[in-house]
Amino acid sequence: MFGRFISRRGRKATKSSLSLGTGDKPQFLGIEMGHATDTTIEKSGSGDIQIEGNKVYRVGGTDVAIADGGTGAGTAQTAINALTAVSGATNEHVLTKDTSTGNAVFKAAAGGGGGTQYWRPQWSAKMYTKSDNFYYPAFAEGPNSERWSNTWSNDSFEDDWPDDWSPQIIVPADCTLTEMALYGNPTSTQTYQMLLGYGTPDWDGVAGNTTLTQVGSGISKACTSGVYEKMEATGLSVSLSKGDILVPQFRRTTTDTTAIYYFEGVFMIEAEFD
Repeated sequence: MFGRFISRRGRKATKSSLSLGTGDKPQFLGIEMGHATDTTIEKSGSGDIQIEGNKVYRVGGTDVAIADGGTGAGTAQTAINALTAVSGATNEHVLTKDTSTGNAVFKAAAGGGGGTQYWRPQWSAKMYTKSDNFYYPAFAEGPNSERWSNTWSNDSFEDDWPDDWSPQIIVPADCTLTEMALYGNPTSTQTYQMLLGYGTPDWDGVAGNTTLTQVGSGISKACTSGVYEKMEATGLSVSLSKGDILVPQFRRTTTDTTAIYYFEGVFMIEAEFD
């Protein structure tokens, strides 16, 4: 009869006789759930099923892709790497929020270790009375003050620094010199000039000279007696290496045996320090 299951022997079929009972494990190629074709459930692999060709994720199964709400990884570290795109980041950069996009990106730290920082080495010295207009190394008063007797007889930039003279400033890390300024208070009205040289000494203990390279065209200014003056050079871009020495050279353009000039200098240096 229509609507009834009949066995080959003419008896009524039951769930048990058809192996569809609660204790049975029927096997199907696929199941059409609620529709003839649009929700087909099938096996995709050992222990895995798929619906309309899309894998169903399960506990202990395949890693869940990022697009499906997972991490695409099987461990905590690889998950962090995947979610932060750390593989494309620069070493030692930190994960931070980008202000223009609002996205999480790796950038150089704003401060502390790494990132652009500024070093402002300062020095001070005193130019004693001189009867010439040669350049003199800007030794500070103190341990090097006696070195004024060891001067250059030269009214232009001096590119040799004697290795037995202590350098005024030693560069602590690779960096870029961007500007320099000189502040001073002369005892007479004169025009003063400063040049800056830098070089890499060999520190081998052998007497000799370090070759200096001049930075820019120097700075020059007519200074009024008793007035605290400033002269500066900006817009520089001079690459310095760790261990280089900075040697300020200083002179008056005219001779004056009575003038004394007290001065201090500042260099603005940008660097990515560790």
